[in-house]
Amino acid sequence: MTLRIGLIGAGVMGRCHARILASEVKGAEVHSVFGPSAENVGLLLDEVRGARTCETPEALIASVDIDAVVVASPDRTHAPLTLLCLAHRKPVLCEKPLAETVEDCRAVYDAEQSAGRRLVQVGFMRRFDPAYRQLKAAMDLGEIGRHLFIRCIHRNRQAPSFFTGDMAITNAMAHEFDILRWLTRAELEWISVTTPSAAGLEEDPVIAAVKLSNGILAEIEIFMNAGYGYDIRTEVLGEDGVLEMARAPSTMMGKNGAVRAEQYRDFTERFADAYRIMLSEWVTALSAGGVVRESANTLDGLRAVEAAVAGVAALRSGRWENISAPHR
Repeated sequence: MTLRIGLIGAGVMGRCHARILASEVKGAEVHSVFGPSAENVGLLLDEVRGARTCETPEALIASVDIDAVVVASPDRTHAPLTLLCLAHRKPVLCEKPLAETVEDCRAVYDAEQSAGRRLVQVGFMRRFDPAYRQLKAAMDLGEIGRHLFIRCIHRNRQAPSFFTGDMAITNAMAHEFDILRWLTRAELEWISVTTPSAAGLEEDPVIAAVKLSNGILAEIEIFMNAGYGYDIRTEVLGEDGVLEMARAPSTMMGKNGAVRAEQYRDFTERFADAYRIMLSEWVTALSAGGVVRESANTLDGLRAVEAAVAGVAALRSGRWENISAPHR
């Protein structure tokens, strides 16, 4: 049986999902597409032949011809569209963040609980990246003793045009919040955030320190305009040694007495395997009536947004903030 996918969003993220589903995932087809930009939808349809267009996301979700939905539209639309999918009992892969507020995340979580089955997967694709999976396997073996400190580096060549204000924390750093919980099986408890300048939230880079419930301390660097390329790294310091995430292969060139490595341009290059594996495992699980064990659920989505809200508060206050504080 072929799983008929409805795709909401035709920007860079939506087209990335569409290409992979159409060419690299067995048992799925991109059946219908919605995007507010006719130009972007046209670009997507140039790559995914045969897909239909819908006039509204509501019509796409309600269609009896759609078996599952991918939500890759702007952050503000994630919660209402996911709630609509739940109302129609349609499995949905929602890009991160699950919502922009803790309250909306809780609404999605509660709605899924009321549905009586897991229907939502949050698109934290790093859980599917081979390098991250190798790092987690090495951590689980315990060969470097008790884990003490984790350093996460997340650098973009240039921030996307839609990035403003808090999004270095609420959008980009959300990946690190989730990966820390996934790697350690611990909760994030306290966060402190600063920048090299005290000028405000528009500053770049942003540095966060995070205290976890198992005593591990983590440092997160988000540099949205690093200039030289897309660079993702994670290092774990233990009592008896250190683990460094394997770097994804890149082309090396030796010439005139120097060796140069080409950097990835963006996340679609660096995490191409992660997206392919995530979508493949999602389709396979849905076709069998199950869920992907390693995937992020609505509770994981809620925890990431709680950390992001506390992170923004910490940057503004200049103090350590409690991630699980009741008002959040």
